[in-house]
Amino acid sequence: MRSMTQMGQPHREMRMNPKAITAPQMFGRLDVSTNDWTDGIFSTLWRKTLKIKKSEYVWLILDGPVDAIWIENLNSVLDDNKTLTLANGDRIPMSPNAKIIFEVHNIDNASPATVSRNGMVFMSSSVLNFVPLTEAWIASLPPMQADVFKNLIDHCFSDTYQFYEIALKPKMDVLECILVAQFISIINGLLLLLMQRNSLQMRIWNVSMSLLLCGVWDLY
Repeated sequence: MRSMTQMGQPHREMRMNPKAITAPQMFGRLDVSTNDWTDGIFSTLWRKTLKIKKSEYVWLILDGPVDAIWIENLNSVLDDNKTLTLANGDRIPMSPNAKIIFEVHNIDNASPATVSRNGMVFMSSSVLNFVPLTEAWIASLPPMQADVFKNLIDHCFSDTYQFYEIALKPKMDVLECILVAQFISIINGLLLLLMQRNSLQMRIWNVSMSLLLCGVWDLY
């Protein structure tokens, strides 16, 4: 999206996790006593897409597990009508400049009707391992830091992750790319402090020790 924006076609995203909220919080709630309607998070975002400029594009990203409760309410959005139907009777058409994407781990709870309305892009977790993620991060670092981190990661990360998979029993399944993202976030938080040492040897030693610390916090 950043690349398309730089090319002169503004793109932005609006992201939410449908599983983290209830269906009324997502689509809206009708007060039976007063007949007042309160928009939910998704319906509010859906209305906002109708107000964007014709030269702009927006992507609605639903990042979370598929649940039969909320996904079935989107069937009218996913079919040829492309219309969001709410409990108060509002029918909101989809903006021509809007796109909707589901980022899910699996589609076990999706019905055949929902699956048939979507185009699928499958990316195996074995394809996106730590190599492209760490290389992209290292490329953003200054040359001296990049050389140090590249050598350390090449020597220890693969063996450490293999030990994590074989010897440890995590409470929940976590993809390798998520662990790498957590690892990078932790080391970024320590990076400014590490570079405040005087000697180059002291900086390299601190980076090495902090890399080990971040790996322990990330994997264990």
